Amino acid sequence: YADTGQKRGRDYLSGYFLPLNEWVHVGVTGDSTGLIKMFANGTKVFEMDTGQVPSNIPRTINYIGKSSWPTDSLFHGSIDQIMVLNKVVEDGWFQRAYKMGE
Repeated sequence: YADTGQKRGRDYLSGYFLPLNEWVHVGVTGDSTGLIKMFANGTKVFEMDTGQVPSNIPRTINYIGKSSWPTDSLFHGSIDQIMVLNKVVEDGWFQRAYKMGE
C-alpha cells in the first residue's frame, strides 16, 4: 500500500490492473475491522487487513467517477451498473453476482 501523506487517508494498491477495452465486473467490500477485499469477474484479486475503518462523515454530495478532491483525475471509462449495499457480503456473493450478469 502507499501512504499518500495527505490528511485524506491512504491509497491501497492491489497490483491488479483492469484490462483495456473490455468489461470487467468489479466488487469491493470492507468490514468493521478494516479488512478490504477486491474482486474482478467474481475472483478475489486483493485482500488486506488495513486495521482502519472509514470515518463516519456526513456527506451532502457523493460522486461516482469523480473525487471529492479537485486535484484528482476523473474516471475515464464506462460504468454499466452501480450497487451499494449496507452490509458486508461473503466472497461467494461476488462470484454469483458476476455469473448472473454474464
